Amino acid sequence: MAEIAQFYSGNLAQEVMKGLVRKAQEGGTPFRAPLDYLNRRETQGSVEFSWVQLDPERAEIIRWCLEEYSTGQWSAIDLTLAAQGKGLTSRPTPSRPAKAIPHHDVQDSG
Repeated sequence: MAEIAQFYSGNLAQEVMKGLVRKAQEGGTPFRAPLDYLNRRETQGSVEFSWVQLDPERAEIIRWCLEEYSTGQWSAIDLTLAAQGKGLTSRPTPSRPAKAIPHHDVQDSG
């Protein structure tokens, strides 16, 4: 039984990976898009298409953050506060409103 379980687990991992790769090849993302992008989905007939596109509200602020951070003159906390001052917030969801980006999110993504 252990060998069957091990085979099943390995096969399942391969199938999941194939699905993730195929989705990426089709221009989609298997996860939630980064903060400066939006996940989009459209159905045409019985075929569903998904892709990511720049978020017009957040992309310029994120670009500014990356450029400023690359100068080495900003700490993550100071850069986060400046980005918040420029209006950077999280994306709202149906169950959660937009809120300020915590500094550890900026630190983790850099």
